[in-house]
Amino acid sequence: MKLKSFLKSICIGYPVIAYKYCMNQKVSLSEYRTGYDRAAVTYERWLWLMGKNTDKILNEKTIPIQENAVIVDLCCGTGYVTRKVDSFFLKKNIKNYTINSCDLSEQMLTEASVYNSPHINYIVDDAIVFLKSLEADSVDALYCAWAIYYCNHAALFFQLNRVMKKDGIVGFIANCKGTLEDIEKIFLETMVESPENIAKIMDIKFSIPSSVNSITKGLSQYGFEIHSSGEGEEIMKFDTPEELVTWLYETGAIAGTKEIFKDGNKAIKTIVEKVKKYKKQGESFCINHRFIYGVYKRSVSKIKKRKVYDCKKYNCFIKNDI
Repeated sequence: MKLKSFLKSICIGYPVIAYKYCMNQKVSLSEYRTGYDRAAVTYERWLWLMGKNTDKILNEKTIPIQENAVIVDLCCGTGYVTRKVDSFFLKKNIKNYTINSCDLSEQMLTEASVYNSPHINYIVDDAIVFLKSLEADSVDALYCAWAIYYCNHAALFFQLNRVMKKDGIVGFIANCKGTLEDIEKIFLETMVESPENIAKIMDIKFSIPSSVNSITKGLSQYGFEIHSSGEGEEIMKFDTPEELVTWLYETGAIAGTKEIFKDGNKAIKTIVEKVKKYKKQGESFCINHRFIYGVYKRSVSKIKKRKVYDCKKYNCFIKNDI
């Protein structure tokens, strides 16, 4: 970096980011939703790569395939988990069951609802708000694929304790620390080098778990025992940096980031150049998706009392999360 650009970053770029953080000028929940609305019609590109990994939490041992079962597909996207779960019930000729598929993105649900079934309810709502609307001890199984980092974990675990039945199943798969390597650095450099182009800030890491243990620890407080778990990584290779950046946007992997910049086209040009610098491996441009997954079963009765400050100490849940 040239001296002039370096001084601009230090003297202007980082202070601008700090100011916007202090003034709470951050990408909002509705803007994340807009990012996924944009990605809805191309989201199948993500499922083509990651669907086989989602199947790790979906099988006859992890789905309570029984009459009158109530299943929740939380942050369901275009409905991959919903369709998969429904296929197990149809195969066993189960007549009475309900799958509640919830997502904040209307466009994602529009894509999901192409798969129509009298057993499936598609619901537009925030994940925690939706869970709060459910009756206590009403859910046999809940699955959350590629979205747990959009939920405050303390609030999520608190609600799972309330809504899950005895012997209820919770399954998740999610990106973890180390995923999308260098992308946060690329966005940060783009911001500090052009502080005049910063509209808002966001923490690209969200609440990405560091490991399966971080989720297990939270759920174990509420009597959930681990049934199975694991980790993995997929590497995507592209011929050009432009193709890699397009992949990130079209799959929703960096949903919400367009709202960071006043002039998005200018920022994307810089991002492409930095991808060319940081992500070239041999003749290809590569990006990784590192992930963890776990399936849990409630082994004890619901823990009826949790001190509210156990959740408040996280200091990051939205109003009325709990």
